[in-house]
Amino acid sequence: MQELRRIDPLTTAKLLGITQACLSFVFGVAMVVFALIQGVLSIDLASIWDMETNLYGLVLLSPLLTAIGAYITGIIFGSVYNWSAAKFGGIQITISTRRDNA
Repeated sequence: MQELRRIDPLTTAKLLGITQACLSFVFGVAMVVFALIQGVLSIDLASIWDMETNLYGLVLLSPLLTAIGAYITGIIFGSVYNWSAAKFGGIQITISTRRDNA
């Protein structure tokens, strides 16, 4: 059994930022689709235009803001993990190598 003693905070932050931005973008697109369907069913063209403008902003800004928040969280998490792993020990993991049967 091996022990994970250190995590690079910047690598963790980058990975979390990219992952959360992608998930936020997919969620934002789904919200736009559902909101436009609801707007079309209401048959109010003025409110559809206002809602559409706001939702496009959501799709563009949400992934950016989520990525920034996840990046900061990743830096904090990596730093706190490194401190606590040094004091109390890291996560115990078992790593095995894969053998190809060729």
